Amino acid sequence: MKSPTKKEYEKAQETIKQYEDRQKVLTNLGKDLSYKLQQFDQVKFKVDKKAGEVLFTGIHKESGKLLLGKTVCGREDEFELVIGKLVAIKKALNEDIEEVVKHVESKEYVIGSGWGNGALIAGTLNGTTCIVDAVNRVSSNYKLK
Repeated sequence: MKSPTKKEYEKAQETIKQYEDRQKVLTNLGKDLSYKLQQFDQVKFKVDKKAGEVLFTGIHKESGKLLLGKTVCGREDEFELVIGKLVAIKKALNEDIEEVVKHVESKEYVIGSGWGNGALIAGTLNGTTCIVDAVNRVSSNYKLK
């Protein structure tokens, strides 16, 4: 087995850090979700992962009212259960969801081989649709249909 180069090692460390940072974000969102759930006596979630939908129903302790909230994951976004549930609850409570949805990650699509020696990856970068090739050149001139 060939030993990794320093560059490969550093890239692996970067990937590990990104993963750990993401897990911290999801853990904190899970804590927010738990806190929000404490405001309800009865709760029910209907989750359709394939469609990226979460429907929340719950009896609000303070008002006694049945509250409903629904969220649908965008086609270009990666479905994350904790985010879907938290957004649905916040919608039911008529709360701002911006701080939660900023953590939604975009899907990456392998759309074929091209520049360099690798695949082209399409996704979003700072809200702009981009194509990235195997050597990480970014172009926002391409539009995905």
